[in-house]
Amino acid sequence: MDSGKFLKYDYGEKGNLQRYGTAEPPTFHLHNIDQVPIGMFVGKKDVLAVPADTRWEAEKMKSVVFYKEYEDTDHSSFALGKQAHTYLDDLIILLKKYNN
Repeated sequence: MDSGKFLKYDYGEKGNLQRYGTAEPPTFHLHNIDQVPIGMFVGKKDVLAVPADTRWEAEKMKSVVFYKEYEDTDHSSFALGKQAHTYLDDLIILLKKYNN
């Protein structure tokens, strides 16, 4: 996110032209997300979704109800369930709170 923008999916120049009508994907405005409660579980060692970027994203969205950065956790920790004990309690509390 060097551009300071959150962009829609990039299909490559040809795919973007077909899908969006432009070579570059359009900006996705995070501040428009305002009715879905969002919990952000962030790994401090994540190189794909680095904490600086996730903090930036969280500030843009109106409906972030939970944000926490976890020590010694990277992207695969969430994708593969590694170190689930570090964030599972928070996830259960959040799900109970918003499961209507």
